[in-house]
Amino acid sequence: MSTIDQNDPNAKKRMLELLAEHKAIVDSVGQVTISWANLESDLFELFQLLCGQQESRYIPGVIFYTPSNVETRISLVDNLITYHCEFNSIGEADERLLALWNPIKGKINKLKNTRNAVVHGKIIGEATADSFVQSRLGPPFSDTMRLLPKLITGQMGGLGSNELMLHHQAVTRVSERMRKLNEAFQLRMQVISAPDRDATIRKLLELTPQVEIRSYTQNSQDQEPLDKTGRDPSSLE
Repeated sequence: MSTIDQNDPNAKKRMLELLAEHKAIVDSVGQVTISWANLESDLFELFQLLCGQQESRYIPGVIFYTPSNVETRISLVDNLITYHCEFNSIGEADERLLALWNPIKGKINKLKNTRNAVVHGKIIGEATADSFVQSRLGPPFSDTMRLLPKLITGQMGGLGSNELMLHHQAVTRVSERMRKLNEAFQLRMQVISAPDRDATIRKLLELTPQVEIRSYTQNSQDQEPLDKTGRDPSSLE
């Protein structure tokens, strides 16, 4: 890998730029970490609702946070939604809730690949074709199976601060959709014990279109090419 030529009169300037890039990546990783923590908290809120444990977080918290990977946590929520909305369906309202949840679940599953890359990433220096060195967040050099394909192609890839911030924004949008969905599911779970079941279902059907509008508007943003993690335009991780 090429390095900065110390004899180059612009070397000091470029070194300062690299330090700024390094700081920007560190700051962006912090933003990504916080946005994922918020999203997982929103997932937990839904999990707690679906468990029927609105009064206490303790038991749902033990179950939800025992597995350390986000895949299992998504599956826990997904299975409970299936249980309530398919096995114990109340009709149209549950069909519409499922139609809202499934795209959110799909988006989280796509974004989690980038989350994993960030969690296990390391800031590296990458040289472009014209020997211009830049900082990127990529796999550590000891991660042979992730690094070797990039070395073979001659491109380290990885993520810059701009791409990390785009990822942070995408996760934040999904989190906002989750919070609106949680409002709908709060009503859905009240149906089970509501004294006036039909009135609660009507309220749920009135709320659902608001969630649908928010979800469909944000989903169009999530499909933008910029919401991608690598230089390969076919990747959406």
